[in-house]
Amino acid sequence: MNKVEMNNINQVSRTRVSQTQVSLTQDSMLKIGDAADYLGVSKKTLYHWDKNGKFKAYRNPMNNYKLYKVSRLQELKAKLENSEYNPDIVNTK
Repeated sequence: MNKVEMNNINQVSRTRVSQTQVSLTQDSMLKIGDAADYLGVSKKTLYHWDKNGKFKAYRNPMNNYKLYKVSRLQELKAKLENSEYNPDIVNTK
């Protein structure tokens, strides 16, 4: 993870994520709480998806935090919004 990615993480983690609060780039990375807020699910759900391999998190090599790339979150959010809720839709390894 380079300095730009770390700065994106630090900038975004200072505030809770909403589409109107923070301008996110495709390469931005969000911590698990911010990613859960963005998707409208709980942190526990993201832990479960990661553990079962349905939606894997990246790991910060310095502190081992779970991180999620905004571009992948946007893809998943679109899938969730464009279908009836179905846990099997989450399979974006």
